Amino acid sequence: GSGLVMLHPADVTNPGITEVHAAVQDVKELFRHVHENGLTPIDHQNGNKVLTEPVIRPWGDIQFELEDLDGHRWAFTERGE
Repeated sequence: GSGLVMLHPADVTNPGITEVHAAVQDVKELFRHVHENGLTPIDHQNGNKVLTEPVIRPWGDIQFELEDLDGHRWAFTERGE
């Protein structure tokens, strides 16, 4: 299949912390898998709020994020309609 990965530069408030965006085919299925395996999906745009389901961004994408052990964020996104 096809794929898309985007890197966002570290921001001034979190120097050295990067964010990786990965476009996925079925974000809800990935969210279920992540949750079932004990990981904690978050929404950094809302203060790292713990999620019970992916969020829909104002531009229509469906997304959730994970934070790795080094504090880097991984965003998993399905393009909205």
